[in-house]
Amino acid sequence: MNLRSHIITMTVLAVISDAILIPFYPQFFSERYALDSAVHVGAYVAAISIAVMCTLPIWARVARRVEPLYLLVYTQFAAGTFSLLCDWAPDVQTYWVLSMLMFMCKSSYLLMYPYMMRLTPKDEHAATIGVLSVVVHFGAIFGAVVGGLVLEAWGPRASIYAMAAGDFFQMAVCMYLIRSGKIVPVTSGAHAQAA
Repeated sequence: MNLRSHIITMTVLAVISDAILIPFYPQFFSERYALDSAVHVGAYVAAISIAVMCTLPIWARVARRVEPLYLLVYTQFAAGTFSLLCDWAPDVQTYWVLSMLMFMCKSSYLLMYPYMMRLTPKDEHAATIGVLSVVVHFGAIFGAVVGGLVLEAWGPRASIYAMAAGDFFQMAVCMYLIRSGKIVPVTSGAHAQAA
């Protein structure tokens, strides 16, 4: 399995992990905090997007000095930890704070898209973009299915644990790639090709 295959696998898990609760926040907030406001759910989903948009440029700047796979070890660990802390959140305000911190850390996996493009020869860019597009769409579909099953069978706590598991899995893949020597440095600016 080459570096690009590992990154695609990691992307699949990231998208699935992200999509586990997105379609089910009305049920989640209702079951967890007895909150049945559609306006609240809409504001929460909007806040997730804003948090990701505001944080991604910061990760991109950090990635100029730190190899993205090394960075993801720490950010995905932090995302998984904040996700687990969400299970403890006693009220909706605390859940908001912890989950926004989780999504801010989780957003660093989006660095894998430009990282993968830098590892791919220009004549393969269109095919790579096509693969990533399919991965993102099918990952979102599969994540929604998994999220529905988990929420119905085991409840909101299991949904939180499933999201955390996805983050920790991404961290483990990054650590494996680093330790196995499969990482291809990209911060030097040299064009590298995935092994």
